[in-house]
Order: sequence, then C-alpha cells, then structure tokens
Amino acid sequence: MSRGGDNREQRAHIRQVARDGKRAGEAGVSTGAGQQIGHGDQAIGQAHPVALSTAAYSLATVTTRNPALVLASGVMGTLFAAQRRASGGIQAPVLTHLTWSTLMLRYLPPLFRDTKVASS
Repeated sequence: MSRGGDNREQRAHIRQVARDGKRAGEAGVSTGAGQQIGHGDQAIGQAHPVALSTAAYSLATVTTRNPALVLASGVMGTLFAAQRRASGGIQAPVLTHLTWSTLMLRYLPPLFRDTKVASS
C-alpha cells in the first residue's frame, strides 16, 4: 500500500474514533493508567531512570507508525518519568496522562475533519 493510502486510512480512523468519543475516552483513561504502571517500574534502580523510561515509552509508540504520536511520546514520556521520580509514585503521571488524553480527544479531532464533508 502506498504511503498516501496509509495517511488517508489513519485520518479516517482518527475521525471514526472521534465520533465514538465515549469509547475513546474510556480507552484513553485505561491505557494511560496501564502505561504509567508498566513503564514506571522498569527503570527503578537503573543509572538513568528518566532516560530509560522515556526510551521504552517512545519505542513502544513507534509501533503505531504515527510520527506525531512518537514525537509526543518523547516529550510526554520525559514529563511522566520526571513526575514519577519527583513524586515517588504514579498518581501524578496518571493524572497528567488523563489530562493530556482528555485534551487530545477534545481538541485534536477537529484538525482531521474531512474538508469535503465540512464544506457541504
């Protein structure tokens, strides 16, 4: 499949998820908590826990083949790891992840509206 086809399919998928906001919101909350639990413990006791946790978080996101999501995972992964290190727990990064996911679900989908449908 051509690269352009992949992009169209990804945009269509984003629009479909945006239409089903409740399901997307539930998925965002549960995956955010799961990611913090999963990525939070793996770097404990290591020489560079923030860097290792961020690298693992970013590498896991590479599988989506979504460059914007990979970039965001690097930035947010660093923030989440720093919060875990500073607070000694996962409550702060889970709440930040929940806020981030909620904002993205609210404000990102309009950027991917189908212009043909919107102008009709």
